[in-house]
Amino acid sequence: MRLTSSAAIAASATSILLMSVALLATADARAANGSDAAASGEDAAQVVQAEEAAPASSSASAGEASARQPLTDDRVAKESDGGANAEHLRIGVVGGVGFPRPLSIEAMLKFERVLSLGLEYSAMPSTSVGGVMVGWHALALDARIFPFQGAFFLGARVARQHLDGSATVNAGAYGTYSGAVTMDTWYLEPRLGFLWTFRSGITVGLDAGLEMPLQKSSTASLPAGIAVPSTVATVRDFFGASTLPTVTLLSVGALF
Repeated sequence: MRLTSSAAIAASATSILLMSVALLATADARAANGSDAAASGEDAAQVVQAEEAAPASSSASAGEASARQPLTDDRVAKESDGGANAEHLRIGVVGGVGFPRPLSIEAMLKFERVLSLGLEYSAMPSTSVGGVMVGWHALALDARIFPFQGAFFLGARVARQHLDGSATVNAGAYGTYSGAVTMDTWYLEPRLGFLWTFRSGITVGLDAGLEMPLQKSSTASLPAGIAVPSTVATVRDFFGASTLPTVTLLSVGALF
């Protein structure tokens, strides 16, 4: 009886032990599966975060690069209203240095980044050229067309120039005398160039053209019977009645 009871107890203990081992094995397997799933989830989350961070980083880099670029009219148009022309009107003043009138200043209106209209005053201060004191100034209506809505433009000026010249001439037996001449000339000047306007309104440019006389008139203040000296006539005709190349080496101003 004792042997039978002992055998039964041993068998029962063995069965319990086997069942415990099986339960523990099942629990370990479930725990392992849970750990793998958690690790997979963490990996997936990291991948998602990396994918989300990459465009953000790219956007930030693009934004930083974009911020470093000059804010010209072209960029303003692209960054405003989905690339539409946000600039309906700019108004301001632009000054320049060039030839044949070294100093100029222009009041300008710019419409839709396509067209600008201006009123310009330019001048050459009185100076000595070939022994003749001469100076001239002009008032011009100016138009520019920007075919690509950028800095490049095609333009034209219609200008009226007034020239004054004076000299003291030795007329031999007649002695010396002082004389003066004037010439008023209407010009047409086709031209092309570049005019950059930044978001701040600061504007810089350059251009070149050809000044062609359309109509001219001249007067002289000389003693009776004395013709205009050739040196005076040469200077007058060159700057007052000749077709001349024009160049604006630098324009600087502000358009708001």
